[in-house]
Amino acid sequence: MRKSTKSSREEDALQEFVRIFNMIRRVNHALAHASEESALLQEFCKILVETGGYAFAWVGLAEAEKDKGIVPVASFGTNGDFLAKLTFTWDDSALGRSPTGAAMRTGQPAVSQDLGNDPDFEPWREESLARGFASCLALPLADGPRPLGVLTLFADRTGAFEAAEVELLSSLAEALTFGLEALRARKESQRCREELALKDRMLDFASEALFVHDLAGRFLQFNQATYRELGYSPDELRQLNRFQLEPPEFAKLQEERLQELLARGETVFPSAHFRKDGSVIPLNLRSCLLEKDGQKVILSAAQDATRLRQAAAALKQAEERYRNILARARLGVFRLRLSDGRMEEANPQLAEIFGYGDLNEFLNDFLLTKRFVDPGTQQKMFVSFKNGELDRFEARCTRKDGSIVWIRMSARLSPATGYIEGVLTDISETKKLEEDLHKAEEKYRVLVEQQLGRSLLYAMERNRLKQEISREKELTDKLIAHSEDGIVAFDRNFRITLWNDGMEAITGLSRKKLLGKGLLGILPFVKDLWDSNPDLFAGPVRNILDSHRPMRLSPLSPEGYFNAHFFPLKNEAGEAIGGLIVVRDLTALRKAEEALKEREQREEDLKKAEERYRLIVNSLPLIGARAYADGAMDFYDDKIEKLTGFRKEDFDSRRLRWSELLGEEAWKNRLQAIARASQSDGSYTLDYRIETKEGKSLWLQESGHVSLKADGSLDHIDLVLFDITERKRNEEMAPKLEAQLRQAQRMEAIGTLAGGIAHDFNNILGVMLGYAEMALYSLKEDGDLKRKLQQILKAGQRGKDLVSQILAFSRPGKPERKPIKVSPIIKETLKMLRATVPATIELVSQVDEEKDTILADPTQIHQVLLNLCANAAHAMREKGGVLEVAVQAVDLDEAAAAHYHELAPGPYVMIKVKDTGHGMSKEVMERIFDPFFTTKAPGEGTGMGLAVVHGILKAHGGAITVQSEPGKGTEFQVFLPRITESPAPGLRERPRPDKGFGNILFVDDEEWLVEMWQEILENMGYEVEAYKSSHEALEAFRARPEKYHLVITDQTMAHMTGFELAKEMLRIRPDIPIILCTGYSEVVSPEKAKEAGIREYVMKPLSISELTGAIRRALGTESTSLKP
Repeated sequence: MRKSTKSSREEDALQEFVRIFNMIRRVNHALAHASEESALLQEFCKILVETGGYAFAWVGLAEAEKDKGIVPVASFGTNGDFLAKLTFTWDDSALGRSPTGAAMRTGQPAVSQDLGNDPDFEPWREESLARGFASCLALPLADGPRPLGVLTLFADRTGAFEAAEVELLSSLAEALTFGLEALRARKESQRCREELALKDRMLDFASEALFVHDLAGRFLQFNQATYRELGYSPDELRQLNRFQLEPPEFAKLQEERLQELLARGETVFPSAHFRKDGSVIPLNLRSCLLEKDGQKVILSAAQDATRLRQAAAALKQAEERYRNILARARLGVFRLRLSDGRMEEANPQLAEIFGYGDLNEFLNDFLLTKRFVDPGTQQKMFVSFKNGELDRFEARCTRKDGSIVWIRMSARLSPATGYIEGVLTDISETKKLEEDLHKAEEKYRVLVEQQLGRSLLYAMERNRLKQEISREKELTDKLIAHSEDGIVAFDRNFRITLWNDGMEAITGLSRKKLLGKGLLGILPFVKDLWDSNPDLFAGPVRNILDSHRPMRLSPLSPEGYFNAHFFPLKNEAGEAIGGLIVVRDLTALRKAEEALKEREQREEDLKKAEERYRLIVNSLPLIGARAYADGAMDFYDDKIEKLTGFRKEDFDSRRLRWSELLGEEAWKNRLQAIARASQSDGSYTLDYRIETKEGKSLWLQESGHVSLKADGSLDHIDLVLFDITERKRNEEMAPKLEAQLRQAQRMEAIGTLAGGIAHDFNNILGVMLGYAEMALYSLKEDGDLKRKLQQILKAGQRGKDLVSQILAFSRPGKPERKPIKVSPIIKETLKMLRATVPATIELVSQVDEEKDTILADPTQIHQVLLNLCANAAHAMREKGGVLEVAVQAVDLDEAAAAHYHELAPGPYVMIKVKDTGHGMSKEVMERIFDPFFTTKAPGEGTGMGLAVVHGILKAHGGAITVQSEPGKGTEFQVFLPRITESPAPGLRERPRPDKGFGNILFVDDEEWLVEMWQEILENMGYEVEAYKSSHEALEAFRARPEKYHLVITDQTMAHMTGFELAKEMLRIRPDIPIILCTGYSEVVSPEKAKEAGIREYVMKPLSISELTGAIRRALGTESTSLKP
C-alpha cells in the first residue's frame, strides 16, 4: 500500500535532514583532522558526492594573472576523463564563462540549472551530458578580493541547486577556505621557525667568536664560541662590558678605534681579552658599525691569533716530516706465482715490510691474497691491470704480527710464465702524513675561507652602507611622496610646507592649491588640537584622532575612520620650528574588520546551527541507521546502546547483526516488507518486537527507504527506528482502562446517590437520636427503659458510622489515620459478609484483642478486609468451605523481617485470611497484585481489588504475603505496624447537659429537626428563634443583629446554603459565633469554614452532648451560657 502524501513529505524531510547532518558532520571531521592540503580537498569532494548525493565534485586552483587558467587538484565521482578533456579558465572569454570561471572571476557563487540549454555552457555541454550531468554550481574559495580557487559540483538533475542548497554549500565552501588558509598558515609558520632555527644554528656552529655590543661596550648578542672561548656562562657574559675585558695596553686605544669605526664604518685591529680564569687570548678583531632598534651597535668577529700561528707551524712541521719519510723509503721486489698467490722470489726489504726477519720464513709463509684487509681488494687489483701492467695500486695488508700496513704496488703480468713481477713500497707513513696534511690543509682552508669571506662581507657591507646613505634622502622623498599615509608638514604659523599624494587621496584637496596656506582653516581637527593644547610644539609625539569614531578630515572630504599622529619638528638647537602630521586612512581596515566580524558571526551561527541539529537529532525519539542486505546495520549515534544495551561499535564492527535481535518470524516479515518496497516507491513501515541485551522485550517501528543497485539488487536501506513499546502497552491496556473507567463512572454515580441519601438519612437519624437522648435525660432512675433507650442510641450511632463508611467508600477523600483496634473492624466485616455468602461457607474468627492497635484509616482497613474475605468466599462459592480470619500480635527481629523485603524489624499486628477453596498456581500468584489482572469471568471482577489492597498496605508501612497451591486453598497474611497508643473511647453514657442562657438563632429546612432542636435547646434554658427558610432567618438577623448570641445553621438548604447565610451574617456582624452543621458536603470543608469566620463545623446527626460541646467551643468558654 502506498503511503499518504503527508507521510511522503515527512520522510523526504527526514532524509534531507539526515543528508545535511551527515554532510556537516563529515566536513567538520575532515577539517579538524586535516594535515595536508591535497588530502583535505580530495576528502571534501568525496563527502559532497557520497553524502551530499552529487554526481561529481572537483576543486581547481587559479593560475597566475597572466595565464588565468584553472588547474584541477582534486576530484571525486563518475567523471572518467572529464577534466582531462576540457579546459577551464577565468578570463572573460568563451572558455571563462562556465560557472567555474565566473565564480573565480567574480568571487560569487555561479549556477547553471540546465546545462542542456545554457548558451554559456556550450564548450562543455557534450562531455557533461554524456556523463549524465544536468546542472552545475561553482563556489569561490575566497577570503579576499581574489579567490584561491573554486569548488564545482555537478548534479544529475536540472534545477538541483535551490537557494537553500546554495546557501548551505556556500557555508561549506567558506569552511573549506578557512581550512585551506589554516593549513597554509601552519606550514608558513613552521617554515619561518625552521629558517630562524637554522640561522641560529649556523651562528652557533661557527668556530670563531661573533658578538654584538653597543657603543658603551654592553654585550647585546653573541654565539656559543664567544662564551666558550672566554669561559663564562651566557648569563655572566651579559653582565660584563666588552671594553673591560681588554688588557690595559689595548684599553687605552679604545676611543681611537671607536672614532675610526664611526668614521669608516668598519675596521680591523689586534686586541686581546681576559678569560674568566685570568688568562689572556690574543685576538684579531674585525668590527663593523650596524643599526639596531634605532641605535648604533658594533658587530665584531674575534679570531684567536695563537691558533693561526700554531696552524702555520703545524703545516710546516708536516711538510718537513713528509720529506724525511720519503728519504727513508724502502722498496720491496717480488715475483709472485699467479696460480696460488705464493711468493716465488723476494728481497729482504719486502720481508721486512711485512714484519718478517727471515726471508725464507717469509717465502714459505706469505700469501699476498690472504693478506688483504679490505674485502674485494684482490678483484679490484686484477681489474686495475691495464695492458698487463699494474701502476701504483694501493691497498691495506696485515703484517706478521697482525698490524696494518699501507702498500703501493707496481707490477707486470706475464700470462705465458704465470707470474706477476713488480715492486712494492711501504707507504704507511706517507698515508699518515697525507691524512695529517689533509686535516691541516682543511683547517687552514676553512680559516682562509672564513677570513676571505669576512673581508669580502665587510667590504660589501661598507659599500652597502655608503649606497644607503647616498640613497637615504632620495628614498625619504619617495616614501613621503608615494606613501599611502597622508603626510602634512607646517611651520610655527601653521603654513603648509608639505602635502603629499597620500594626503591628496585622503582629503581630495590638491597640493598645488594648499602649499603656503594656513592649515587651521583646512583641517578643523588641527584647529581643535591647537585650541586645546597651546604647548603643542613643545609636547611629545601624540595620537590626535580617535580611530574608532567616523569623521570628515575636511568639510569636502568623505567620511571615514582615520588615525593621526603629531610629530614636533625641531632644529639642531632643539627649538620647535613646526610640526608634522601623519594621517592613516583606516576605513578599509574597519570595513574589513566588520566583514571579519560578520564572517565570524556566520561561523558562530553555523556552529550554533550544527549544535541545534545535533541537539534535535539527540532529542528526537528516533534512531537513524543504514542497513545492508547481509543484516548488518550502521547506526548514526549512540542512542542504540541506551535502547538495546548493545554498543554502536558492536554493530559497526559486524560482530552483531540486527537479525540476531529479531525473532525468525519478525525477520521474515521485515524481508517481505523490503521486497514489496523494492517493487513500489521504495518506502515501507512495519512494527516488530526485539529482545534487548538484558532480555527485555521491546516493540519498534521501522520506517525505511530502499536503495537498489543498477542490477536491481539491494544496495542499502536508510531507516529510522521508533520505540513504540509504550504505545503497544497502551493498546493492550485499552480494554482494561475502559473497564476501569466504567467502574469509576458507576462509583461516581453511587457516590452522588449516596450523598443524597446520606443527607436525608442523617436527618432521620438526627431526629431518632435527639428524641431518644431527650427521653434518656428525662428518666430519673435506672431501669429497663433506660437500657432500651441506650440501645437505641447505640444503634443510631452505628447507623451514623455506616453512613460515614458509605460516603467514604463512594467518594474517598484524604485518609484520616488514627489509633484504632483491628478486632471490631473484623467482627463488623464478618457480620456484613455473613449476609452475602452462602450458608455452605463457615466463617471462623480468632482475635487477640489485647495487642491489636494500629495507626490507620478505619475505612481503608475495612476495605482491605472486605476485599480479602470476598475473594476467599468467591473461591469457595461452588463447593463451600471454611473462611478463617485471625488476628495475632507478632514481633519481627532482623532475621524474620528479612523474609519480607518491605518490612523493618519491630512490632506488628498480623491478620490472617485463610480459605479452603480451589487455590492458585505459581504463575497466577506472581500476577495477582498487578492492576487489572483477574481470574474471574467477565463481569465478575475488574482485577483492581488486590492491587488496591497492596497499595493501601504499602501506604500504611505494611506488607502482604500469599501462600497457595491448586486444590489446597489460599492463605493471605497482612502485617501492619502495631502501636501502644490507646484508641479513642467508643460510645459512653452521655452526661446531662448544663443549663444555658441566651438567644439562639436556629436555621434548618427540615421541619422535624427544627421542632426537635428548638425543644431541646429551650429545655436547656436557651431562648430559641427557629426558621425553616434561610432568607427569613437572614432578614430577622439583619433587622436586629445584636439580639442574637449564637447562630446554628444547616448547610444544605434551598435558595441559600448555610455557608452563604453565615458569610452574609458575618458581613453584618463580624463577631457573631456561628455553628455550621452538615451531613455531607463537597463544597465546604472545615478549613474553608474556619477561613470564612465560622466558629464550629460539625457533622450530622448530632447528639445533645456533641452540640453542647460545639457551643462551648464556639463561645471559647467552658460554660454553655451565651450571656456574660
